[in-house]
Amino acid sequence: TDMLLVINGAAPTSFNLVSHQFEAAQVRTTNNASFTSRLDSYNSTWQLYQQDTVNLDSSTTSTQIDVANVQTWSQVNTYNNAAGQTYLQSVLFDDNSAQTNSFDPTNIQAWTTAVTYYDTQRRTTLNSVANDDATSRATYYDASNVQTWTSADTFYDTQGRTTLQSIANDNGTSQVQYRDTTNIQPWSTAVLFYNASGTLTRTTGVYDNGTTFSF
Repeated sequence: TDMLLVINGAAPTSFNLVSHQFEAAQVRTTNNASFTSRLDSYNSTWQLYQQDTVNLDSSTTSTQIDVANVQTWSQVNTYNNAAGQTYLQSVLFDDNSAQTNSFDPTNIQAWTTAVTYYDTQRRTTLNSVANDDATSRATYYDASNVQTWTSADTFYDTQGRTTLQSIANDNGTSQVQYRDTTNIQPWSTAVLFYNASGTLTRTTGVYDNGTTFSF
């Protein structure tokens, strides 16, 4: 690929790359007080499709832009620490919804990855967490208020089996369902119901032998 390279200058967007037989261009900036270096990559029509920045603390930021509109996303931002390990990635989709992927490369958190999804109004709809011990958790939010609940929180064991689900309802009541995935209880499921004040009002469930209980 024949590429025009500009050092420490503005992108000469009036320059016709194609007529001068250039297929792309890059602008490298090293004389800026806010970062160590930045490389802007352009296609043949001077559309910026990637920006790579080395920050003053040696961390890096990379931005990819889908100028050709061949992906389901319009922009992806990736953030790496000074060791080159990715700790955050944000994705903006074509429909204006978004997603952030958080990683724990230095193992200082109790989780390995945390993924948050947003609707087109940037309201959180789902938060999914994978823990260090291989358990996981998914929390759904009714951002558009189409459900009778505001949030539903589900916990999974290391085999992906649901162990607990907690639901907060629109009217302030809530319910918690436990599942005995390891078969150490005399029951297989137990559901606890709470009123808007947080007081336990009822407990129901199913015993291992198939009979039910309620009190």
